[in-house]
Amino acid sequence: MRVSAATGLPVSMVSALLEDRTVASWPEVYALAHALGGEPEDLRHLWECTAQDEVALDPNGESERLAAALRGARLAAGSPALATVCPPGIEVSAVQAALRGRAVPPWSVLRVFLAALGADPVSFEALWLAARVADLAEREGELRS
Repeated sequence: MRVSAATGLPVSMVSALLEDRTVASWPEVYALAHALGGEPEDLRHLWECTAQDEVALDPNGESERLAAALRGARLAAGSPALATVCPPGIEVSAVQAALRGRAVPPWSVLRVFLAALGADPVSFEALWLAARVADLAEREGELRS
């Protein structure tokens, strides 16, 4: 009832959303994220995949968009400790950098991390590719400067 009061959504709707009996609209996801103390943008990629909307790419913020999607996947998995879902041989700090948008890990690392979270890696591949291309372009520009 507290979530219903905080979001303005009927109790039956909140129950249906939390029990995965219906797909929320973006305004509903936004309201739920705020009511539960989360960041709506961290859930946007997951919502877009569920709602089957096309993923709109932002050429100026690809690593941030990927990071938000990764944080959303981790949130959806119950926010497990990074040490428990970190791929073997990969430092927790490397995963933290990806979650903060400061680094774009290799696809092989990201795929294992997402699978450990129970997320479908395929739905993240376009985001990863866009972030990787933007990251490489930025590094090339720094080398030329």
